[in-house]
Amino acid sequence: MEEKFFKYDEVARLRSLYRELLRGMGDRLSTADRRMLRTGIAEAVLEGGLARDRFGFNAILHAMSVACALIRSIDADRSMVIAIMLSPVSRAGHFSADTITRQWGEDVAALVRGLDKVSTLY
Repeated sequence: MEEKFFKYDEVARLRSLYRELLRGMGDRLSTADRRMLRTGIAEAVLEGGLARDRFGFNAILHAMSVACALIRSIDADRSMVIAIMLSPVSRAGHFSADTITRQWGEDVAALVRGLDKVSTLY
């Protein structure tokens, strides 16, 4: 039997973090941004392209936790939050650099490239 990407207890955490992220971002994330992020991440999960990291952490929950912490700490902007959320999906090969640039802009694409480079160090 194939293991689900989100364990039972992670689903509640995911919902809680998603609500926190939306509240913290307010109107800095457009409806289109929210829809594209949610759809892109859901497709990556359904396709099985995402994996847990070497410590067993769920990459989406980790990215969402980091984004929420950043919002609480420094009031992160749209580009930072989207890049953090897209980074694990990009590393899994679900979004190409061109797709990210086309859908979210060059600033988000540059941040994702930087995050992906940094992630190879660890």
